[in-house]
Amino acid sequence: METDSKTKPFKVVLLGDSGVGKSSLVSRLCAETFNPDSEPTVGAAYFDTIRLIGEREIALQIWDTAGQEQYRSVAPLYYRKAAAAIVVWDMSRTESLRKAKFWIEEIQTKGEEGTMIVLVGNKSDVMESGSVREKEVESLEVRFLRETPVHLHEWTSARNGTNVAKVFDAIAQHCTDKSQERVRLTNTTEIESLVKEIYEKQRHRKSCCC
Repeated sequence: METDSKTKPFKVVLLGDSGVGKSSLVSRLCAETFNPDSEPTVGAAYFDTIRLIGEREIALQIWDTAGQEQYRSVAPLYYRKAAAAIVVWDMSRTESLRKAKFWIEEIQTKGEEGTMIVLVGNKSDVMESGSVREKEVESLEVRFLRETPVHLHEWTSARNGTNVAKVFDAIAQHCTDKSQERVRLTNTTEIESLVKEIYEKQRHRKSCCC
């Protein structure tokens, strides 16, 4: 196994409406667990993971962001210098796909040039119950992708693990491209600086609203 201690990790950010399952995807990937009663993320949560691509270990720094509208103003701080952005929608709530378009356009206009954009339809397990029809979802997504092209789109289920690792492995493979080196985080100091900046902005917003 090839391990390069000098290789810096790549930043991956999860975006999407509240309740689409962003935190559950990270929990399934990093801890192989699923909690149907998990609390909404406040601000953002940070995780490390290593993906094995061939003989190489690729380090990913995953930022799980809050989907509530009050956090949208600080969202650019999270996807700044991101190698990849995963925009998640809930396959049991078609309106969340419309909201996914907002996040994709945000990345395209305010994000880093070259950021990989991944559209993930989460909760694919709902089709097993018959409450959501696969053909209807396919038709909806095809129309969406005609208007809003992305680098990769996939259906996942955080509940049973379907395609979750596949998405992150595809991102890790993409990150091995040398053209992505400029969007890597430099070191843990930058992470600490980013966290401080985010919370300073949130504190300022709260003081202004009081």
